[in-house]
Parts: sequence; structure tokens; C-alpha cells
Amino acid sequence: MAKTEPKMEFWGLEVPTEYPITEHVTYSEKGKELTAENREAWIEFSRGIKATAYRFIAFKELILQMETKWAALELYPDHRYLFEQERDLLSLFVFGVSAIESTYYSLYVLATQANPTALEFGDIKGRKWGSDPRQIKKQIKSALGNVSIIAAIRSIERSANWRDWNQYRNQMFHSVASPRTHRLNVSSNPPKPNILDYGPTWCTPALLKNSWQFQEYLPWLSSKIARLMAEGSKIEKNA
Repeated sequence: MAKTEPKMEFWGLEVPTEYPITEHVTYSEKGKELTAENREAWIEFSRGIKATAYRFIAFKELILQMETKWAALELYPDHRYLFEQERDLLSLFVFGVSAIESTYYSLYVLATQANPTALEFGDIKGRKWGSDPRQIKKQIKSALGNVSIIAAIRSIERSANWRDWNQYRNQMFHSVASPRTHRLNVSSNPPKPNILDYGPTWCTPALLKNSWQFQEYLPWLSSKIARLMAEGSKIEKNA
């Protein structure tokens, strides 16, 4: 008999099939176990993993929305279309980065419960600082040792998507994206331009994606979240 994957909803929002629901459920159970004696820690852990799911839902909805707009476009995009695409792109990168960082936060909370001597949950300033992507490896190592969670985080840090998403997000916080690239085509029936075709800036690489490459963002994000949650489910309290 085929195994049926669990379904999940948050306040009536159905989580996409690409989301790692099995890992989420297992990770949530581990969170309940480790925070059983600290209700505030459970609340913070729950907020973290719910944010992961929410951001993933928003991430996929934006991809589908941008794909639909692009498919309906008959002429070269006008200024209104470019405005909307830039708005959606900024949101996409924010949601993608946030989905990962929310998972980092939930991992940090569990680390405080696994080894409260190394990481004090009640230290609000330390919690805010320690769950930062630039500090999370150091904090996890101090509480749990050189565990496989660190390898999972490193695989994210070393990936082109993580680097690019952060660069695009940071650049678009303070300036618009570079103009779309206009490519000369002498054919009588020129192909439709790529869905994303932005030139490089001083702080970002060129952003060139056709539709199927654009869709590849989704499985990448899903796989990274799944690995983080799977490794987090292995956390045990220090003796």
C-alpha cells in the first residue's frame, strides 16, 4: 500500500506539495519534546517553524503569479509591468531568505533547550544575536558540538542561490534593479524574452532566467529547509 504523505494547513492555508511536510512534522515533534518544560520556548520555536511555512507559501505564490503575468504578456514589458516585476522580485528574495532564517531561529531555540548552560534562552539580546545567519554556526557548535546541522548550514552559505538572493535583496532595499537587458533579434518571429533578464550592478551579478530555470528556485529552497529540519530532529538534551 502506497504511503500517504501528511497534509498540512495553517489557518486554512494549504501548504504546497513541494514543502517538506514530513520533515516539518517530525521536527515539530522534536520541538515539543525539547521545550516540554518551557512554554515560552515552545511558543518561540512554533513561531519560527510557522514562519518557515508561511514564507514558503508566499514564495511559491509569487513564482506562480509572476509566471502567469509573463505568460499573458504579448508585447515587450511596459513600465507598469517592470514595476510590478521588480516589486514581486524583492518580495520573492525577502521571502526566500526569510524561510531559511526562520528555520535558523527555531534551531537556535532548540539548542537553548538542549544545552541551557551554553545558550541561555532567557538572554533576549543573545537570542537575537545568536540566531543571526552570521552567528548561527558558532552558537550551534557551542551548544551541541560539531554536529551535522553545521554542515547543512554551510551547504546553504556556499550555494549560489543563497549568495544571490541576499545580494539582490540587499541591493533592492536601497535602489531599483538594473534595467532589463534589450537583446537584438533579426528574426521575423523573435522568441519571447526571458522572464528575468537584468544586467549586473556593482554589487549583484546579472539575473538571467527563463521560465524553467526560475521554477528551480522552489525545489532548492525545499531541499535546504528539509535538511535543516531533518538535522534539527536529531537534537538531544545534554546529559
